[in-house]
Amino acid sequence: MGGAGNDTYYVYSDKDVVSENASEGIDTVRVVSYAKNSYTLAANVENAIVDSKAAISLTGNALSNTLTGNDAANTLNGGAGADTLIGGKGNDTYVVDNANDNVVEKANEGTDTVNASIDYALGADVENLTLLDGALEGTGNELKNTLIGNAGNNTLDGGAGVDKLVGGAGDDTYIVDLLAKGVGSKATVVLEDTIIESAKQGVDTLALRMSDAAVNAFQGKATITLGANLENLDARATGTLGITLTGNAADNIIWGNTGNNTLNGGAGNDTLHAGNGGNNVLIGGTGADTLYAGSGIDTIKFNALNEMGLDDKQDVIHGFTTDAANPGKGDKLDFSALKGYKFAGEASDFSGAAKELRYVTDGSSVTLYGTSNADHSADFSIKLVGITSLTAADLVL
Repeated sequence: MGGAGNDTYYVYSDKDVVSENASEGIDTVRVVSYAKNSYTLAANVENAIVDSKAAISLTGNALSNTLTGNDAANTLNGGAGADTLIGGKGNDTYVVDNANDNVVEKANEGTDTVNASIDYALGADVENLTLLDGALEGTGNELKNTLIGNAGNNTLDGGAGVDKLVGGAGDDTYIVDLLAKGVGSKATVVLEDTIIESAKQGVDTLALRMSDAAVNAFQGKATITLGANLENLDARATGTLGITLTGNAADNIIWGNTGNNTLNGGAGNDTLHAGNGGNNVLIGGTGADTLYAGSGIDTIKFNALNEMGLDDKQDVIHGFTTDAANPGKGDKLDFSALKGYKFAGEASDFSGAAKELRYVTDGSSVTLYGTSNADHSADFSIKLVGITSLTAADLVL
Protein backbone atom coordinates (compact mmCIF):
# COMPACT_ATOMS: atom_id res chain seq x y z
CA MET A 1 0.00 0.00 0.00
CA GLY A 2 1.45 3.34 -1.05
CA GLY A 3 1.07 6.84 0.25
CA ALA A 4 0.99 10.40 -1.03
CA GLY A 5 4.23 10.16 -3.04
CA ASN A 6 5.05 8.86 -6.52
CA ASP A 7 5.25 5.19 -5.58
CA THR A 8 6.72 2.23 -7.45
CA TYR A 9 5.35 -1.28 -6.85
CA TYR A 10 7.23 -4.43 -7.86
CA VAL A 11 4.89 -7.33 -8.57
CA TYR A 12 6.30 -10.87 -8.46
CA SER A 13 3.15 -12.95 -8.07
CA ASP A 14 -0.48 -12.92 -9.06
CA LYS A 15 -1.15 -12.93 -5.31
CA ASP A 16 0.46 -9.50 -4.89
CA VAL A 17 -2.13 -6.78 -4.30
CA VAL A 18 -1.46 -3.11 -5.06
CA SER A 19 -3.58 -0.55 -3.22
CA GLU A 20 -3.57 3.22 -3.79
CA ASN A 21 -5.82 6.06 -2.75
CA ALA A 22 -7.01 8.65 -5.22
CA SER A 23 -4.86 11.75 -5.89
CA GLU A 24 -1.80 10.34 -4.14
CA GLY A 25 1.02 10.87 -6.62
CA ILE A 26 1.88 9.32 -9.98
CA ASP A 27 2.35 5.64 -9.25
CA THR A 28 3.92 2.83 -11.24
CA VAL A 29 3.70 -0.95 -11.16
CA ARG A 30 6.70 -2.90 -12.46
CA VAL A 31 5.63 -6.45 -13.33
CA VAL A 32 8.77 -8.51 -12.66
CA SER A 33 7.19 -11.95 -12.86
CA TYR A 34 3.61 -13.05 -13.05
CA ALA A 35 2.00 -16.46 -13.23
CA LYS A 36 -0.78 -15.13 -15.42
CA ASN A 37 -0.21 -13.77 -18.92
CA SER A 38 -1.86 -10.42 -18.22
CA TYR A 39 -1.83 -7.74 -15.56
CA THR A 40 -4.54 -5.12 -14.91
CA LEU A 41 -3.78 -1.90 -13.07
CA ALA A 42 -5.60 -1.37 -9.80
CA ALA A 43 -7.63 1.79 -9.28
CA ASN A 44 -5.68 5.02 -8.72
CA VAL A 45 -2.43 3.65 -10.21
CA GLU A 46 -1.28 5.45 -13.32
CA ASN A 47 1.48 3.42 -14.98
CA ALA A 48 2.63 -0.14 -15.61
CA ILE A 49 5.88 -1.54 -16.99
CA VAL A 50 6.68 -5.13 -17.97
CA ASP A 51 9.99 -5.68 -16.17
CA SER A 52 10.60 -9.27 -17.25
CA LYS A 53 11.24 -11.21 -20.44
CA ALA A 54 7.80 -12.83 -20.45
CA ALA A 55 5.06 -11.93 -22.95
CA ILE A 56 2.81 -10.24 -20.38
CA SER A 57 -0.15 -8.12 -21.45
CA LEU A 58 -1.08 -4.92 -19.64
CA THR A 59 -4.52 -3.40 -19.13
CA GLY A 60 -5.09 0.08 -17.75
CA ASN A 61 -7.90 1.60 -15.73
CA ALA A 62 -10.03 4.76 -15.92
CA LEU A 63 -7.01 7.07 -15.57
CA SER A 64 -4.69 8.32 -18.29
CA ASN A 65 -2.20 5.48 -18.11
CA THR A 66 1.24 4.87 -19.55
CA LEU A 67 1.75 1.18 -20.30
CA THR A 68 5.22 0.00 -21.36
CA GLY A 69 5.94 -3.43 -22.80
CA ASN A 70 9.19 -5.35 -23.21
CA ASP A 71 10.88 -7.14 -26.10
CA ALA A 72 8.28 -9.93 -26.14
CA ALA A 73 4.90 -9.79 -27.89
CA ASN A 74 2.76 -7.65 -25.58
CA THR A 75 -0.88 -6.57 -25.74
CA LEU A 76 -1.33 -3.09 -24.29
CA ASN A 77 -4.87 -1.93 -23.53
CA GLY A 78 -5.17 1.40 -21.80
CA GLY A 79 -8.87 1.10 -21.10
CA ALA A 80 -10.74 4.34 -20.50
CA GLY A 81 -8.76 7.57 -20.50
CA ALA A 82 -6.16 9.08 -22.81
CA ASP A 83 -3.39 6.52 -22.59
CA THR A 84 0.18 6.20 -23.83
CA LEU A 85 1.07 2.71 -25.03
CA ILE A 86 4.77 1.99 -25.55
CA GLY A 87 5.86 -1.22 -27.24
CA GLY A 88 9.19 -2.92 -27.64
CA LYS A 89 10.90 -5.24 -30.10
CA GLY A 90 8.14 -7.86 -30.14
CA ASN A 91 5.06 -8.15 -32.33
CA ASP A 92 2.86 -5.97 -30.15
CA THR A 93 -0.89 -5.38 -30.15
CA TYR A 94 -2.37 -2.05 -29.04
CA VAL A 95 -6.03 -1.66 -28.11
CA VAL A 96 -7.19 1.90 -28.85
CA ASP A 97 -10.58 3.29 -27.81
CA ASN A 98 -9.86 6.98 -27.29
CA ALA A 99 -8.87 9.57 -29.91
CA ASN A 100 -6.18 10.80 -27.52
CA ASP A 101 -4.56 7.40 -27.01
CA ASN A 102 -0.93 7.54 -28.15
CA VAL A 103 0.87 4.50 -29.56
CA VAL A 104 4.67 4.72 -29.43
CA GLU A 105 6.75 2.36 -31.57
CA LYS A 106 10.29 2.48 -32.95
CA ALA A 107 11.35 1.43 -36.43
CA ASN A 108 12.18 -2.23 -37.05
CA GLU A 109 10.73 -3.39 -33.74
CA GLY A 110 8.41 -6.20 -34.73
CA THR A 111 5.21 -6.32 -36.76
CA ASP A 112 2.70 -4.43 -34.68
CA THR A 113 -1.09 -4.14 -34.75
CA VAL A 114 -3.62 -1.61 -33.51
CA ASN A 115 -7.12 -2.89 -32.67
CA ALA A 116 -9.28 0.24 -32.81
CA SER A 117 -12.87 0.87 -31.81
CA ILE A 118 -12.68 4.43 -33.19
CA ASP A 119 -11.72 5.99 -36.52
CA TYR A 120 -7.97 5.58 -36.59
CA ALA A 121 -4.89 6.49 -38.62
CA LEU A 122 -1.77 4.41 -38.00
CA GLY A 123 1.16 6.29 -36.51
CA ALA A 124 4.78 5.79 -37.48
CA ASP A 125 6.34 2.31 -37.33
CA VAL A 126 3.06 0.41 -36.79
CA GLU A 127 2.17 -2.01 -39.56
CA ASN A 128 -1.38 -3.28 -39.15
CA LEU A 129 -4.83 -2.03 -38.17
CA THR A 130 -7.97 -3.96 -37.27
CA LEU A 131 -11.23 -2.05 -36.88
CA LEU A 132 -13.49 -3.35 -34.14
CA ASP A 133 -17.29 -2.99 -34.17
CA GLY A 134 -18.97 -0.12 -35.99
CA ALA A 135 -18.86 2.01 -39.13
CA LEU A 136 -15.23 3.05 -38.78
CA GLU A 137 -12.52 4.55 -40.96
CA GLY A 138 -8.99 3.18 -41.01
CA THR A 139 -5.93 4.82 -42.56
CA GLY A 140 -2.46 3.41 -43.03
CA ASN A 141 0.98 5.00 -43.15
CA GLU A 142 4.05 4.72 -45.40
CA LEU A 143 4.69 1.10 -44.41
CA LYS A 144 3.33 -2.08 -45.95
CA ASN A 145 0.07 -2.15 -43.99
CA THR A 146 -2.74 -4.65 -43.58
CA LEU A 147 -6.04 -2.94 -42.74
CA ILE A 148 -8.96 -5.17 -41.69
CA GLY A 149 -12.54 -3.98 -41.49
CA ASN A 150 -15.50 -5.35 -39.58
CA ALA A 151 -19.20 -5.97 -40.23
CA GLY A 152 -19.94 -2.24 -40.41
CA ASN A 153 -19.58 0.18 -43.32
CA ASN A 154 -15.85 0.83 -43.26
CA THR A 155 -13.53 3.10 -45.23
CA LEU A 156 -10.04 1.65 -45.64
CA ASP A 157 -7.20 3.83 -46.96
CA GLY A 158 -3.76 2.28 -46.95
CA GLY A 159 -1.99 5.56 -47.63
CA ALA A 160 1.50 5.33 -49.10
CA GLY A 161 3.04 1.90 -49.50
CA VAL A 162 1.83 -1.39 -50.93
CA ASP A 163 -1.02 -2.37 -48.63
CA LYS A 164 -3.59 -5.12 -48.14
CA LEU A 165 -7.17 -3.96 -47.51
CA VAL A 166 -9.57 -6.58 -46.14
CA GLY A 167 -13.27 -5.74 -45.95
CA GLY A 168 -16.12 -7.33 -44.07
CA ALA A 169 -19.88 -7.69 -44.33
CA GLY A 170 -20.67 -3.97 -44.61
CA ASP A 171 -20.76 -1.51 -47.50
CA ASP A 172 -17.05 -0.78 -47.60
CA THR A 173 -15.03 1.85 -49.45
CA TYR A 174 -11.44 1.12 -50.45
CA ILE A 175 -9.30 4.17 -51.26
CA VAL A 176 -6.44 3.05 -53.49
CA ASP A 177 -3.69 5.03 -55.21
CA LEU A 178 -2.91 4.48 -58.88
CA LEU A 179 0.74 3.85 -59.73
CA ALA A 180 2.27 4.48 -63.15
CA LYS A 181 4.20 1.56 -64.61
CA GLY A 182 6.48 2.05 -67.61
CA VAL A 183 7.49 5.26 -69.36
CA GLY A 184 6.13 7.54 -72.06
CA SER A 185 3.29 6.36 -74.25
CA LYS A 186 3.81 2.74 -73.15
CA ALA A 187 3.04 3.50 -69.51
CA THR A 188 0.05 1.93 -67.76
CA VAL A 189 -1.47 2.28 -64.32
CA VAL A 190 -1.95 -0.37 -61.64
CA LEU A 191 -3.55 -0.44 -58.21
CA GLU A 192 -0.99 0.15 -55.48
CA ASP A 193 -2.88 -2.01 -52.99
CA THR A 194 -4.50 -5.45 -52.87
CA ILE A 195 -8.20 -5.65 -51.99
CA ILE A 196 -9.72 -8.74 -50.40
CA GLU A 197 -13.52 -8.84 -50.47
CA SER A 198 -15.73 -11.92 -50.24
CA ALA A 199 -18.94 -12.52 -52.16
CA LYS A 200 -22.25 -11.23 -50.80
CA GLN A 201 -20.60 -8.91 -48.29
CA GLY A 202 -22.23 -5.54 -48.87
CA VAL A 203 -22.12 -3.02 -51.71
CA ASP A 204 -18.47 -2.08 -51.93
CA THR A 205 -16.67 0.77 -53.69
CA LEU A 206 -13.18 1.02 -55.13
CA ALA A 207 -12.23 4.72 -54.97
CA LEU A 208 -9.20 5.55 -57.09
CA ARG A 209 -6.74 8.32 -56.24
CA MET A 210 -3.87 9.90 -58.19
CA SER A 211 -2.08 13.16 -57.48
CA ASP A 212 -2.18 16.04 -59.95
CA ALA A 213 1.60 15.79 -60.38
CA ALA A 214 1.37 12.09 -61.22
CA VAL A 215 -1.51 12.72 -63.64
CA ASN A 216 0.39 15.49 -65.41
CA ALA A 217 3.48 13.30 -65.77
CA PHE A 218 1.54 10.32 -67.11
CA GLN A 219 1.58 9.88 -70.90
CA GLY A 220 0.35 6.33 -71.32
CA LYS A 221 -2.96 4.46 -71.30
CA ALA A 222 -4.88 4.09 -68.05
CA THR A 223 -7.30 1.17 -67.75
CA ILE A 224 -8.92 -0.20 -64.60
CA THR A 225 -11.38 -3.10 -64.45
CA LEU A 226 -13.45 -3.65 -61.32
CA GLY A 227 -12.47 -6.83 -59.51
CA ALA A 228 -14.71 -9.61 -58.26
CA ASN A 229 -17.12 -8.91 -55.38
CA LEU A 230 -16.82 -5.12 -55.77
CA GLU A 231 -19.83 -3.18 -56.98
CA ASN A 232 -18.79 0.44 -57.55
CA LEU A 233 -15.84 2.22 -59.15
CA ASP A 234 -15.08 5.88 -58.41
CA ALA A 235 -12.37 7.82 -60.29
CA ARG A 236 -13.35 11.33 -59.20
CA ALA A 237 -10.09 11.77 -57.26
CA THR A 238 -7.90 11.15 -60.32
CA GLY A 239 -8.12 14.67 -61.76
CA THR A 240 -7.92 14.93 -65.54
CA LEU A 241 -6.45 11.47 -66.08
CA GLY A 242 -7.78 9.95 -69.28
CA ILE A 243 -8.93 6.56 -68.09
CA THR A 244 -11.01 3.58 -69.17
CA LEU A 245 -13.16 2.19 -66.37
CA THR A 246 -14.87 -1.17 -66.81
CA GLY A 247 -17.37 -2.83 -64.50
CA ASN A 248 -18.06 -6.49 -63.82
CA ALA A 249 -21.15 -8.71 -63.81
CA ALA A 250 -22.71 -6.96 -60.81
CA ASP A 251 -24.96 -3.88 -60.89
CA ASN A 252 -22.18 -1.31 -60.91
CA ILE A 253 -22.06 2.43 -60.29
CA ILE A 254 -19.09 4.03 -62.08
CA TRP A 255 -17.96 7.66 -61.75
CA GLY A 256 -15.53 9.27 -64.16
CA ASN A 257 -13.27 12.26 -63.54
CA THR A 258 -12.74 15.58 -65.35
CA GLY A 259 -10.65 14.04 -68.14
CA ASN A 260 -11.64 12.13 -71.27
CA ASN A 261 -13.00 8.84 -69.96
CA THR A 262 -14.44 5.64 -71.36
CA LEU A 263 -16.93 4.07 -68.95
CA ASN A 264 -18.13 0.54 -69.67
CA GLY A 265 -20.63 -1.04 -67.31
CA GLY A 266 -20.35 -4.56 -68.70
CA ALA A 267 -23.08 -6.95 -67.60
CA GLY A 268 -25.66 -5.97 -64.99
CA ASN A 269 -27.95 -2.99 -64.52
CA ASP A 270 -25.31 -0.29 -64.27
CA THR A 271 -25.24 3.44 -63.57
CA LEU A 272 -22.52 5.46 -65.31
CA HIS A 273 -21.66 9.06 -64.40
CA ALA A 274 -19.49 10.94 -66.88
CA GLY A 275 -17.34 13.54 -65.19
CA ASN A 276 -17.69 17.21 -66.07
CA GLY A 277 -15.08 18.72 -68.38
CA GLY A 278 -13.98 15.81 -70.55
CA ASN A 279 -15.35 14.29 -73.73
CA ASN A 280 -16.44 10.83 -72.66
CA VAL A 281 -17.61 7.55 -74.12
CA LEU A 282 -20.32 5.74 -72.14
CA ILE A 283 -21.06 2.07 -72.83
CA GLY A 284 -23.80 0.60 -70.71
CA GLY A 285 -23.24 -2.98 -71.82
CA THR A 286 -25.93 -5.58 -71.25
CA GLY A 287 -28.71 -4.92 -68.75
CA ALA A 288 -31.00 -1.96 -68.13
CA ASP A 289 -28.48 0.81 -67.60
CA THR A 290 -28.75 4.43 -66.47
CA LEU A 291 -26.26 6.80 -68.07
CA TYR A 292 -25.46 10.39 -67.07
CA ALA A 293 -23.70 12.53 -69.67
CA GLY A 294 -21.41 15.32 -68.45
CA SER A 295 -20.69 18.86 -69.57
CA GLY A 296 -18.36 17.83 -72.40
CA ILE A 297 -19.19 16.27 -75.76
CA ASP A 298 -20.11 12.74 -74.76
CA THR A 299 -20.83 9.68 -76.88
CA ILE A 300 -23.25 6.96 -75.80
CA LYS A 301 -22.08 3.87 -77.65
CA PHE A 302 -24.03 0.68 -78.38
CA ASN A 303 -21.96 -2.25 -79.60
CA ALA A 304 -24.53 -5.04 -79.93
CA LEU A 305 -28.28 -5.61 -79.99
CA ASN A 306 -28.16 -7.55 -76.73
CA GLU A 307 -26.93 -4.40 -74.98
CA MET A 308 -30.34 -2.79 -75.49
CA GLY A 309 -33.66 -3.75 -73.95
CA LEU A 310 -37.24 -2.70 -74.55
CA ASP A 311 -39.58 -0.61 -72.37
CA ASP A 312 -38.89 -1.37 -68.69
CA LYS A 313 -35.61 -3.05 -69.68
CA GLN A 314 -34.41 -0.10 -71.74
CA ASP A 315 -31.40 2.11 -71.07
CA VAL A 316 -32.17 5.58 -69.68
CA ILE A 317 -29.93 8.56 -70.51
CA HIS A 318 -29.80 11.80 -68.51
CA GLY A 319 -28.01 15.03 -69.41
CA PHE A 320 -27.91 14.40 -73.16
CA THR A 321 -27.44 17.65 -75.11
CA THR A 322 -28.67 17.64 -78.71
CA ASP A 323 -26.79 19.17 -81.61
CA ALA A 324 -29.75 21.48 -82.30
CA ALA A 325 -29.51 22.90 -78.78
CA ASN A 326 -25.71 23.15 -78.95
CA PRO A 327 -24.65 23.11 -82.64
CA GLY A 328 -21.40 21.27 -83.26
CA LYS A 329 -21.05 20.45 -79.57
CA GLY A 330 -23.93 18.08 -78.98
CA ASP A 331 -23.66 14.61 -77.51
CA LYS A 332 -23.91 11.58 -79.78
CA LEU A 333 -25.74 8.25 -79.85
CA ASP A 334 -23.37 5.88 -81.63
CA PHE A 335 -24.93 2.87 -83.39
CA SER A 336 -22.11 2.45 -85.93
CA ALA A 337 -21.12 -0.97 -84.55
CA LEU A 338 -24.58 -2.30 -85.49
CA LYS A 339 -24.04 -1.38 -89.16
CA GLY A 340 -26.74 -0.26 -91.55
CA TYR A 341 -29.30 1.49 -89.31
CA LYS A 342 -31.16 4.52 -90.70
CA PHE A 343 -32.89 7.35 -88.84
CA ALA A 344 -36.55 8.01 -89.68
CA GLY A 345 -37.01 10.96 -87.32
CA GLU A 346 -40.15 11.48 -85.23
CA ALA A 347 -42.74 8.85 -86.12
CA SER A 348 -45.38 6.77 -84.38
CA ASP A 349 -44.61 3.66 -86.43
CA PHE A 350 -41.83 2.15 -88.48
CA SER A 351 -41.92 2.42 -92.27
CA GLY A 352 -41.59 -1.32 -92.77
CA ALA A 353 -37.88 -1.22 -93.52
CA ALA A 354 -35.36 -3.23 -91.53
CA LYS A 355 -32.77 -1.56 -89.32
CA GLU A 356 -34.70 1.62 -88.66
CA LEU A 357 -34.67 4.11 -85.78
CA ARG A 358 -37.55 6.43 -84.88
CA TYR A 359 -38.52 8.48 -81.85
CA VAL A 360 -41.53 9.80 -79.99
CA THR A 361 -41.68 12.51 -77.32
CA ASP A 362 -43.94 13.14 -74.35
CA GLY A 363 -42.88 16.77 -73.98
CA SER A 364 -40.22 16.13 -71.34
CA SER A 365 -38.29 13.20 -72.77
CA VAL A 366 -37.62 11.30 -75.97
CA THR A 367 -37.91 7.55 -76.48
CA LEU A 368 -35.92 6.21 -79.41
CA TYR A 369 -37.16 2.91 -80.84
CA GLY A 370 -35.25 0.56 -83.09
CA THR A 371 -36.21 -2.43 -85.20
CA SER A 372 -33.80 -4.93 -86.68
CA ASN A 373 -36.26 -6.40 -89.20
CA ALA A 374 -39.24 -5.28 -91.26
CA ASP A 375 -42.13 -6.34 -89.01
CA HIS A 376 -43.00 -2.88 -87.61
CA SER A 377 -42.18 -4.12 -84.08
CA ALA A 378 -39.58 -2.46 -81.87
CA ASP A 379 -36.71 -4.66 -80.75
CA PHE A 380 -35.23 -2.09 -78.39
CA SER A 381 -35.86 1.35 -76.95
CA ILE A 382 -33.74 4.05 -75.32
CA LYS A 383 -35.15 6.85 -73.16
CA LEU A 384 -33.47 10.27 -73.15
CA VAL A 385 -34.66 12.43 -70.25
CA GLY A 386 -34.80 16.22 -70.56
CA ILE A 387 -34.98 16.65 -74.34
CA THR A 388 -37.93 16.78 -76.75
CA SER A 389 -36.41 16.05 -80.16
CA LEU A 390 -33.58 14.34 -82.03
CA THR A 391 -32.00 14.98 -85.42
CA ALA A 392 -29.69 12.94 -87.62
CA ALA A 393 -26.81 15.08 -86.33
CA ASP A 394 -27.29 13.52 -82.88
CA LEU A 395 -26.66 9.99 -84.18
CA VAL A 396 -23.63 8.15 -85.50
CA LEU A 397 -24.84 5.41 -87.86
